[in-house]
Amino acid sequence: MRPSPPRPWPRVAAGLVLAELLATGLDLWLGPFARVHWEERFNARVGVQLLCGHAEKALDLQYRTFCGGCTAEAWLAVPLFATLGPTHLVWKLVPALFHAAILALGAGVAARAAGAPAAAAWALLMLGAPGYYRELAHTGWGNHAESTALPLLALVLLLGAERAPAPARALRGALAGAATGLGLWFAHTSAHLLPAALLVALLSLRGQVLAFLVALPIGLWPWWAYHRDRDPARDHAGDWLTAVDLAPPGALWDWLFGPDLRQGLWDAADYGPMAAGPTSWWALAWALAAVGLVVALRRAARADGPHRAALLVGPLGLLALIAAYALRHDLWSNLPDPYVNAAFNLRYRAPLWPMLALCAAPLVTLPGPAARRLAWLGIGLVAAWGLAWRASLWTGGRDAWRGLHVFAHDGWADAIVPLGQPPEQIRRLQGRPQDLQAALAWLQAHRDPLPACRSAHVFELGRRIGVAVGQDPARQDLAPALAGALALPDPHPLDPRFLAFGIAKALDPKGELRRPDLSRLLDGLAAASPPGLALDLDVGRELGQLGWEQAWVKDEESRPDWLDPRAWEGVCAGRGARDVALATGEGAHRPAEVHGEDWVRGQCPSRDSYWRGLGAAWARLVGCRDGDARDLAARAGDRAAAAWQGYEPACVEHRGHAAPTLVSSGPPR
Repeated sequence: MRPSPPRPWPRVAAGLVLAELLATGLDLWLGPFARVHWEERFNARVGVQLLCGHAEKALDLQYRTFCGGCTAEAWLAVPLFATLGPTHLVWKLVPALFHAAILALGAGVAARAAGAPAAAAWALLMLGAPGYYRELAHTGWGNHAESTALPLLALVLLLGAERAPAPARALRGALAGAATGLGLWFAHTSAHLLPAALLVALLSLRGQVLAFLVALPIGLWPWWAYHRDRDPARDHAGDWLTAVDLAPPGALWDWLFGPDLRQGLWDAADYGPMAAGPTSWWALAWALAAVGLVVALRRAARADGPHRAALLVGPLGLLALIAAYALRHDLWSNLPDPYVNAAFNLRYRAPLWPMLALCAAPLVTLPGPAARRLAWLGIGLVAAWGLAWRASLWTGGRDAWRGLHVFAHDGWADAIVPLGQPPEQIRRLQGRPQDLQAALAWLQAHRDPLPACRSAHVFELGRRIGVAVGQDPARQDLAPALAGALALPDPHPLDPRFLAFGIAKALDPKGELRRPDLSRLLDGLAAASPPGLALDLDVGRELGQLGWEQAWVKDEESRPDWLDPRAWEGVCAGRGARDVALATGEGAHRPAEVHGEDWVRGQCPSRDSYWRGLGAAWARLVGCRDGDARDLAARAGDRAAAAWQGYEPACVEHRGHAAPTLVSSGPPR
């Protein structure tokens, strides 16, 4: 029988868990992690759409077949968005809640295995986690660090069941089975703890193990519901279990230890170069985990059933993860098209650090004071190094990100708007007359509580019109569709912009069209537009903004003949936005902190469109407070009026409120 731990240890473990939660808050408030990645923003966008009342489309909005957690996190964001607003910082509370759950649950597993000192060691290692894991823990994408949460919940339920009466044991087993099954839908990466859950269920539940086995497929119901009516997803659902692609030993070593982990997928500043210090730190972390794995296996061989189960969680989780890496080399990189893909995406390596920590934590309960001191020294060094680099990133608040709305209109099709019958799932074919009519009829009858959802729906109508124009600019049904789009009830000031943006995104999604193709499409659009409406000019401006980067790279600003004149205004607007992005580090800093010299150069600054694009980007990357407006006016000088034309509507779109008014009329002086 194990001796009872000293009384202070539970308080020490709880204090370290709270310290890690505080550090997580500092990561978001003072560090670089409050920014929402463009791909992560898809899930946050779904949360806003659910807030707008589109719950029936929840599974249709699931981002990829392997990421049910994407949709689950969108649901969790709804009450936060409703009470605190749909901003970057509020969205980041969702992965922060999962991180808090992982901390508490992991501490519970470690305590069951080796007592409160092991729980304290676990929390200390999480406090000094490497940069790649912190980045994943702050990214709400479902298949990142959150993939460990549900299986840990199942294990905590199972590890506490051995001493309960039979009915309570059966209930805990059923809840654990449901959590395990739900985890496999949430993120297939959670299967790294499936062997541990099955073994712990056998050891802890004894005669009630059937409750776990029956509830496991019940937890998989969302996975089944998602695949039921989606042939491509169903056809490829078994690939993550049936395919084998053995990893070369050298590649596996690099994947777990070498530059591929430390410098390949993430620019983790805290690793530093492949030098002696960072390498020693990472080697020490692996050495502690390896020794802890051996110690746990030896203890488990001599322990009774329940205690044996807790000791095996960390080793089985780590070994299963390494086995998955070795067997599925094909899933180390990005997956193919999101509609048809293998599901067990391993490229994030998100569970690697928690499994290393679970293996290493029990070392602090080794027999003999010398061994325990050595274990604490090793764990303390790993934690101190990681925490020092972590704190080095707390360089100041990124105010531009905190209040920025998460719903950005990046050109994604809007699955909320119904398709015509029969539905056509291929987006480039959704310009059929019935698709245009279905979108128009739905928008005419639909009302949204948030402007962002309305803009997405209008964008989708424009996108379908753009698909139709691209198929045949002379189609007879284009004129009525355009007339209906411009006569929607309860018009919003942003409607024309998003209609034009949708058309442009469908016509030229990569900004690559040049004369004469671009001119032919814009001419067809002009012919189909209602009299007196220069929709081709608005679409041309959006097309130019989509293609500005091509113009910048080729340095063809002095050759206006290469692009239709209707698109040139957009090219200059795109360059104005790019200058703000460069001057602010994509919103990480104030302009003066990053780019002190004169960054307004070339011919575009002589055009108003450049300053409109600069003003719009200023709202998104700097902010819409009084001081931000004054800085913009000072930067724009005598072009402040043009900058204000872009700044004011962009504040409504990206911040949810009007730009500050510093004088009775016009931009601030």
